[in-house]
Amino acid sequence: MANVLDTFNRADNPTSLGVATSGQTWTQVAAQGAGGLTGNPYGIDSNAGFNAGTGGAAAGDSLVVVDSGMSVTRGQVTIMNADAGSLENLRNQGVIILYVDDTHYVFLTYARAGGGLFRLYIADGGTATHRGPDCSVVMADGDTMGWTICGQTIDALHNGVSAQNYPITFTSGGGFVMSDTLLAGTKQGLQAAPGTSAPGTLPIFEDFMVEANDECLTYDCSEAGCVLNPDGLGEFSSLAACEVSCGIAPSYNCLDGVCCDPGDGSGAFATLAECQAAGCGSSDSGGSGTMRFNAGEGSRYYVVPPISDSGNETRSKVMKSGRVTGKVTNAKVKFYPWDVDDEISVTDLEEGTTFATDVNLTDTTQVAQSQRQQVNVPNAVLSTVRVEGDDRGEATRDRVDEIVIEQAQQGVRR
Repeated sequence: MANVLDTFNRADNPTSLGVATSGQTWTQVAAQGAGGLTGNPYGIDSNAGFNAGTGGAAAGDSLVVVDSGMSVTRGQVTIMNADAGSLENLRNQGVIILYVDDTHYVFLTYARAGGGLFRLYIADGGTATHRGPDCSVVMADGDTMGWTICGQTIDALHNGVSAQNYPITFTSGGGFVMSDTLLAGTKQGLQAAPGTSAPGTLPIFEDFMVEANDECLTYDCSEAGCVLNPDGLGEFSSLAACEVSCGIAPSYNCLDGVCCDPGDGSGAFATLAECQAAGCGSSDSGGSGTMRFNAGEGSRYYVVPPISDSGNETRSKVMKSGRVTGKVTNAKVKFYPWDVDDEISVTDLEEGTTFATDVNLTDTTQVAQSQRQQVNVPNAVLSTVRVEGDDRGEATRDRVDEIVIEQAQQGVRR
């Protein structure tokens, strides 16, 4: 199992995506004929991935995949040319969530017809079938589309926020349950449907990523040790709880910059702390204590933890997510990465400007842990975040108890 990251930042290639930033090789699926899958090539142009297919909707879909070794995943890609050209020239483009072979796959596409829609297609032993309902979404250039999958449920994401939840039994034609063969698919990738050959309307992709959906992972105890239950229905909600019941001591290996427990006691490190101390930390927490703001009628406020190299001074990291524990109002998290030789502007941190990306937090009335806010911010040799809010008019002032930033080492091959 290995997280996938691809910035497509490499030499132009008109017929192949080549090798992803994280080391996996892209594979284009074989042609299946008109109306099914096609072999329209994917390639690299100006540090972006693209599909050069033409021929209209009857030519079918072109798919290209990488093997993450994981089926319970979340991921996203940045869509370019989202609103280019006239309707008849616009091509659908999207993400492959599961892929086994050319008759077993699931993809989510952005269809520009109808004003902009997310549509889910499933092939489970045949050609792809549209599984509704459609979700009305209008994407702009640079927006992300993504997914999470857990068992029979798929969540479609627009800019990291849920746009449509697909419990697979919802279909208008009656119940549908994905087969074990399909659910075991470990490949993800890109989808594009060709249109007419109009300049400036090619499907273009940037910043593709896949990682384990650890919020869904559950485990069962077997004779071989703790095993993953891919439906999210396992007896134990964490590997550690399973290991305690199964009598297997936790251990950890460093995989792709993340400390992972193999589940059978064979890891090189006895504790998570030992693994992270060896330079394999996947997360760090900023701040040294609870930040409580002064009593009164409220104010605009911000908190910036110390700038960190996450225990590795030389390697570039990817900021993967952030979460906050506290009482927050009108709050958001802004992500700040710096590469080698980048100047660090204290003014930007103080004023909340020139950040890589930001995410909104849900208001709380008491101290609570926020949802994990997924991002994809590469080239972070050094990094921090700015948590800001506005609790004016609140009877109880806001407070920030914990800030957690998750990171992975960039470009590490397994």
